[in-house]
Amino acid sequence: MHRTLSSTTLTLTLLAAFVPAVSVNAQAHPATDPVLYRVTDLGTLGGDLTEPGGINDRGEVEGLAFLTGNAEVQAFYWYKGRITGIPGLGGPNSTAGWAISNSGQMGVAGETHDPDPLGQDFCGFGDFTTCLPFVWQHGAITLLPLPAGNNAAPTGFNNVDEVTGKAQKADYDPTCSTPKLQTQGIVWRHGKIERLLPDFPGDTQGAGHSINDLGQVVGWSGHSSCGRPPFVNHALLWDPRAGRIDLGALGNTVVSQAYNINNKGDVVGFSGDHGFLWRRGHIQDLGVLPGDVFSFGAASNDAGEIVGASGDADGNERAVLWYRDAMIDLNTLIPSNSPLYLLEGDYINSSGQIVGIGVDPASGQVHGFVAKPIGAGSYDDTSRPPDEHTNLAAKQVLPENVRDYVRRRLSLRQIELLAPSSEHK
Repeated sequence: MHRTLSSTTLTLTLLAAFVPAVSVNAQAHPATDPVLYRVTDLGTLGGDLTEPGGINDRGEVEGLAFLTGNAEVQAFYWYKGRITGIPGLGGPNSTAGWAISNSGQMGVAGETHDPDPLGQDFCGFGDFTTCLPFVWQHGAITLLPLPAGNNAAPTGFNNVDEVTGKAQKADYDPTCSTPKLQTQGIVWRHGKIERLLPDFPGDTQGAGHSINDLGQVVGWSGHSSCGRPPFVNHALLWDPRAGRIDLGALGNTVVSQAYNINNKGDVVGFSGDHGFLWRRGHIQDLGVLPGDVFSFGAASNDAGEIVGASGDADGNERAVLWYRDAMIDLNTLIPSNSPLYLLEGDYINSSGQIVGIGVDPASGQVHGFVAKPIGAGSYDDTSRPPDEHTNLAAKQVLPENVRDYVRRRLSLRQIELLAPSSEHK
């Protein structure tokens, strides 16, 4: 999913059938013990925030990070401890998508020097310049064509040189008082437009988030009052053979988005305020951890491991792993001396390596992490040395700036359940 950022704030994701939701067991002991993880802080580009988007099977990571002073943001590439910033296309800012191919291809949206003809701020940098899509691969840049309009942003790559994202249409949003172009999902293949992804009937905005190696794309389309609440969003799957499929929703919610699809066709995302798993026409509620009120599923690998987050009404968020039908706080599976408290799991590769965001307890900064499996074991086994693995981690009350960051991210995802903090009322 393309992330919308602001340079002035810290924050700146076949046959359709609806079936009754069935929840997994939150923090229940799985049938077999999950693996344990070693956590690495990805570092920064000088600013206070680093946010990874994806990790491939080679361990290459992509994402975005603030530069020194937090006024500018760049996409980044990380590998074996080294982080590299990727500038915009003439402008200082750029932002990355949510997946990196096994050959190191990243989808990036780069700011230009050219003012947007309609005064739109498509990429959210606050500069109101055009934002163009390109592929970055180990230093080489390939521009991607626009189907219409002035802006586009690539998001998820697969391993057969296809990338999905969102692009402007030639049509204007009828709910806006000033001209604003509508968007829709798109797929580029070998650097050319392969296909456009039709919105749900009546919707005016859409985006592709993730594409698997079979060319199946998931994302969303929806409508609102010129980008303001209330929102109506449909979680969608675009299949090359079956066409557009509405994945349905949990309960009576009108806001759903699909974030990721694996090569088995499993889809994860959120519907209302809960994460979901969609598999073979059935939508399943992923539930929340005890004491929490919201969750989302961010990614799933082909082994069926799902990562995401769960949080309470105050914005205290924690990374979670759904493993063999159990929902587990990822912080209970890491060493006690880990550098970060883990807030979200945002992507998981075929080896079970997880990237996401966590908070540095000393500085309160939000950094990206990679969590690598280090062997199986019981996450509540207290016999291990405390400097090796933590016991069940206590839920943390996060610093207010981090909780505000979580609230803003939820708002960007259109999960509208948390009241803003007092200074933003």
